[in-house]
Amino acid sequence: MSAPHFDTWSHTNLAKFAKEAYEKLQRQDEELQKLRINIHSCSYYCDRCNCVKKQRDELREEVIRLHEQNTELDTKLAQLKGKNHVG
Repeated sequence: MSAPHFDTWSHTNLAKFAKEAYEKLQRQDEELQKLRINIHSCSYYCDRCNCVKKQRDELREEVIRLHEQNTELDTKLAQLKGKNHVG
Protein backbone atom coordinates (compact mmCIF):
# COMPACT_ATOMS: atom_id res chain seq x y z
CA MET A 1 0.00 0.00 0.00
CA SER A 2 1.46 3.34 -0.98
CA ALA A 3 1.26 6.41 1.24
CA PRO A 4 -1.35 9.03 0.34
CA HIS A 5 -0.14 12.21 -1.37
CA PHE A 6 -1.36 14.69 1.22
CA ASP A 7 0.18 17.59 -0.69
CA THR A 8 -2.49 17.10 -3.38
CA TRP A 9 -5.43 17.07 -0.97
CA SER A 10 -7.66 20.07 -0.55
CA HIS A 11 -7.67 21.91 2.77
CA THR A 12 -11.21 20.68 3.44
CA ASN A 13 -10.27 17.03 2.87
CA LEU A 14 -7.13 17.38 5.01
CA ALA A 15 -9.14 18.94 7.84
CA LYS A 16 -11.77 16.18 7.63
CA PHE A 17 -9.08 13.49 7.59
CA ALA A 18 -7.25 15.06 10.55
CA LYS A 19 -10.49 15.28 12.57
CA GLU A 20 -11.38 11.65 11.86
CA ALA A 21 -7.84 10.51 12.68
CA TYR A 22 -7.90 12.46 15.97
CA GLU A 23 -11.27 10.97 16.95
CA LYS A 24 -10.01 7.48 16.16
CA LEU A 25 -6.88 8.06 18.26
CA GLN A 26 -9.07 9.24 21.15
CA ARG A 27 -11.20 6.07 20.97
CA GLN A 28 -8.11 3.90 20.81
CA ASP A 29 -6.60 5.71 23.79
CA GLU A 30 -9.78 5.11 25.80
CA GLU A 31 -9.66 1.42 24.92
CA LEU A 32 -6.00 1.22 25.95
CA GLN A 33 -6.79 2.84 29.29
CA LYS A 34 -9.52 0.23 29.91
CA LEU A 35 -7.13 -2.57 29.01
CA ARG A 36 -4.47 -1.20 31.36
CA ILE A 37 -6.96 -1.26 34.20
CA ASN A 38 -8.03 -4.81 33.37
CA ILE A 39 -4.50 -6.22 33.16
CA HIS A 40 -3.25 -4.69 36.37
CA SER A 41 -1.26 -7.28 38.23
CA CYS A 42 -0.37 -6.68 41.81
CA SER A 43 0.84 -8.24 44.98
CA TYR A 44 -0.77 -8.15 48.39
CA TYR A 45 1.10 -4.90 49.00
CA CYS A 46 -0.95 -3.05 46.37
CA ASP A 47 -3.22 -0.45 47.94
CA ARG A 48 -5.51 0.22 44.99
CA CYS A 49 -9.10 0.08 46.23
CA ASN A 50 -10.21 -2.62 43.77
CA CYS A 51 -7.14 -4.70 44.54
CA VAL A 52 -7.72 -4.50 48.27
CA LYS A 53 -11.34 -5.57 47.77
CA LYS A 54 -10.28 -8.47 45.55
CA GLN A 55 -7.66 -9.56 48.08
CA ARG A 56 -10.24 -9.37 50.87
CA ASP A 57 -12.69 -11.46 48.86
CA GLU A 58 -10.02 -14.05 48.02
CA LEU A 59 -9.02 -14.32 51.68
CA ARG A 60 -12.65 -14.62 52.76
CA GLU A 61 -13.25 -17.41 50.24
CA GLU A 62 -10.13 -19.23 51.43
CA VAL A 63 -11.20 -18.98 55.09
CA ILE A 64 -14.65 -20.33 54.18
CA ARG A 65 -13.09 -23.17 52.17
CA LEU A 66 -10.77 -24.10 55.04
CA HIS A 67 -13.62 -23.95 57.57
CA GLU A 68 -15.76 -26.23 55.39
CA GLN A 69 -12.84 -28.61 54.93
CA ASN A 70 -12.25 -28.66 58.70
CA THR A 71 -15.94 -29.35 59.37
CA GLU A 72 -15.89 -32.19 56.85
CA LEU A 73 -12.79 -33.70 58.46
CA ASP A 74 -14.34 -33.39 61.93
CA THR A 75 -17.44 -35.24 60.67
CA LYS A 76 -15.36 -38.02 59.14
CA LEU A 77 -13.27 -38.30 62.30
CA ALA A 78 -16.40 -38.57 64.43
CA GLN A 79 -17.76 -41.27 62.12
CA LEU A 80 -14.51 -43.22 62.38
CA LYS A 81 -14.49 -42.93 66.16
CA GLY A 82 -18.11 -44.11 66.24
CA LYS A 83 -17.28 -47.18 64.13
CA ASN A 84 -14.36 -48.06 66.37
CA HIS A 85 -16.52 -47.93 69.53
CA VAL A 86 -19.27 -50.12 68.07
CA GLY A 87 -16.98 -53.07 67.28
